Amino acid sequence: MMGWGSMNLFERTLLIVSLFMAVNCSAVFAAVQTFTATDGYTMSDYDNPNVAEQRAIDYAMRRAAEQAGVYVESLSIVQEGMLTKDEIMVLSANVMQVQGTPKFKASLISDDVIRYECHLSVLVDTDNISPAMVQDKAALAAAVEKNKELTAEVERLNREMERLKEQYASAVTDSERQQIRQAVKQNDEYFIAAGLNEQGASLFAQGRYAEAVNCFTQAIEKNPRLAFAYHNRGSAYGKMKNYTQAIADFSQAIALDTNYATAYSGRGFAYYGTKTYERAAADFSKAISLNPQYAEAYYGRGNVYMTLGHYEEALRDYEKALVINPTLDAARQNIEMIRNAMNN
Repeated sequence: MMGWGSMNLFERTLLIVSLFMAVNCSAVFAAVQTFTATDGYTMSDYDNPNVAEQRAIDYAMRRAAEQAGVYVESLSIVQEGMLTKDEIMVLSANVMQVQGTPKFKASLISDDVIRYECHLSVLVDTDNISPAMVQDKAALAAAVEKNKELTAEVERLNREMERLKEQYASAVTDSERQQIRQAVKQNDEYFIAAGLNEQGASLFAQGRYAEAVNCFTQAIEKNPRLAFAYHNRGSAYGKMKNYTQAIADFSQAIALDTNYATAYSGRGFAYYGTKTYERAAADFSKAISLNPQYAEAYYGRGNVYMTLGHYEEALRDYEKALVINPTLDAARQNIEMIRNAMNN
């Protein structure tokens, strides 16, 4: 399997969104398949060759992921779970491994245009899929949202790059061409930022929070409008109990995306850490209004109510959290604590 440093952006996405899954899971209808995929990227003389190569790998990985998804979807365990296409993609991430090193073929289309074709092979092994993974809808939903964020950003950048190329082809003056070249350079920077964000997410999942902060900071430097990089850095600061910086980052994520439910919830937990309970409750309530099925936000607000001694309200929130996510054991434990306190 390729090392982290050599992984492309889409492959890193697949790896990151699969980290919530257990490593040692029993095999269910285990089977191994190998798929090959080829796709590419057409590079002009104003493209960054290194970034162009990564874009070619991303396109090829998407082709391979589609094949892996079809295979995983055919498994009995998945069919019984009635999963969505997005959830199947997340499960597929846990069973994909790139074999060897991607191979490239460069074809000269014209004097200033080169087509990079990337050919790669992936091994799909279902040993790591278990009934628990399929049934844990809350974990799947969280992973799907993370995958959607990055996918949306990369697709936006790809669309913008195609538009810029069309504009360059029809540009008349050197001034116009220079402006487009600058826009292409910025697009490349944003593409790199998305990759740094996912590298940080990997470090975060490993509990290496200070290193994760460094990656997220680099991503923000390359793209100051990347809301989920601020969100993720805020989460890392929260784990380090640096609540002041966490609040600042979540606030910036919200300023960039006013409908960012998980940023409101993250800021709520940070405010809770500073014992600013009224603000914490307000943020959890806002997160719930944006996503009524957000179990962790109900749990967070329940913590506020429990701390303030508002036990009836806390019970309602914890119970709602458990309806949405029956695996949220912390909510169940807090319910028992409250009931014991109320009976004594």
